[in-house]
Amino acid sequence: MLPASWAARRLWLWHAAPPALTAAAAAAGAHARSAAATSPQQPARGLASLVFAAHGEPEEVLELRTGGRGGAGAPLGPGDVRLELVAAPINPSDINTVQGKYPLKPELPGVPGHEGVMRVVETGAEVRGLRPGDRVVPLASALGTWRAGGVFRAADWHAVPAELPDAAAATMCINPPTALSMLERFASLRPGDVVAQNGATSAVGQHVIQICRAKGIRTVNLIRDRPDWEPTVEWLRGMGADVVAREADVKAEL
Repeated sequence: MLPASWAARRLWLWHAAPPALTAAAAAAGAHARSAAATSPQQPARGLASLVFAAHGEPEEVLELRTGGRGGAGAPLGPGDVRLELVAAPINPSDINTVQGKYPLKPELPGVPGHEGVMRVVETGAEVRGLRPGDRVVPLASALGTWRAGGVFRAADWHAVPAELPDAAAATMCINPPTALSMLERFASLRPGDVVAQNGATSAVGQHVIQICRAKGIRTVNLIRDRPDWEPTVEWLRGMGADVVAREADVKAEL
């Protein structure tokens, strides 16, 4: 069992020895600013992994397991890749998956983690488009990124540009597509149009601002009042926000 110290607001699992992986996970919190749907977990043969054999609170059911068949001597199928962890975040959807609150649940025992970035260590004989040293991100949810590494199907992973920072690569599969989908599926927006949103400091909100800026769309961003109001406004404007206003002020005018 992991210690009951899930107090931090953010978790990053970085490539590390199992004790460091344990400590990072134990310090995690369930309040990270992301969300995503789940899908059944795909088979992978892992090294050190955070595993849950039953649904429940993470501090009660998550367990660090070491060993497995994903190490350097493990068999590699012709269409497989051997990967090692670079970085993986915690999202609320990960916590909800462990808790069993999502309608789609992975087979148990399962490894949490919907997104992250890993590095290719070795490729199978029939793998094309990936080579050792490439960093890759998952193409599907619930591949189980809370692990030090493992053997996966190459078709489930996509290479990312070398210049993309690790933190950006590890968090590109949930919030950016959510923001893009919101902007493209519900309206035909053109340069010069205006989008208004609340929750602009959320991960999705930040991506809405940046995508709109790239498309020439103006944004009106409503956020809650806070002690660090001016720095927050400047931070959002630095991303491309055109207007930043307090939610309470807007409500008072209605």
